[in-house]
Amino acid sequence: MRILERNARSIYFKNYLGLTQIERDGMKTGEYEKTYSDLFEERMNISPASGVASLEMFGDLTNYSKVAVTCNMDCSLTENSIVWIDKT
Repeated sequence: MRILERNARSIYFKNYLGLTQIERDGMKTGEYEKTYSDLFEERMNISPASGVASLEMFGDLTNYSKVAVTCNMDCSLTENSIVWIDKT
């Protein structure tokens, strides 16, 4: 079954590339920062948010998730990607 284009929404994401070592004044600091690719745009069907909010001993716990469905087999979205949904 194919997805309907009229139900698809644009999402934006960056893929995780790895860790790069931070340098200051040409010297390595021993610290690392995460690096990501350029911004990608993909059209997908996104489900409404579902989940539960509960009060725990050390604060609120919000466990919400959305499901994204696409028929594009060339989509490079992975579980390590940063995703923006409902944002421009």
